[in-house]
Amino acid sequence: MIAKIVPTSTVLVSQPGILCDSMHIMLKSLPPIEVVEIASGCLSASKLLNKEALQLMVLDATLPEEEVLELLDRVKKNYPRVPVLTLAMTTKHRETLVAAGADSVILRNSSAQLFIDAIQQTILSQCVQ
Repeated sequence: MIAKIVPTSTVLVSQPGILCDSMHIMLKSLPPIEVVEIASGCLSASKLLNKEALQLMVLDATLPEEEVLELLDRVKKNYPRVPVLTLAMTTKHRETLVAAGADSVILRNSSAQLFIDAIQQTILSQCVQ
């Protein structure tokens, strides 16, 4: 269970489809999460960074890799307090994303419980900083 903390404004960056819909439903079911927006790509997510006071980004790294890496770089340089939980396709991809600044990376084929646990850990790690 996620600890009772202040609401966490979240953007979900994922291509439209069943995975995006499933992640959105799971995020909405977690007490502190407020899904501000769903961005269908990295450009849309970049525009949201300028408009919203985001506290968490969930990034599906199946988007074009160059765009994902650029978005991670932009978030870490300009919004270092916004943690990014990223979903990777492979272990090698996960290593690339961690090196690029992702705060937490899980494999895309992980269980729903692991996804929820990763969100909890990502949020809690920001609270103690």
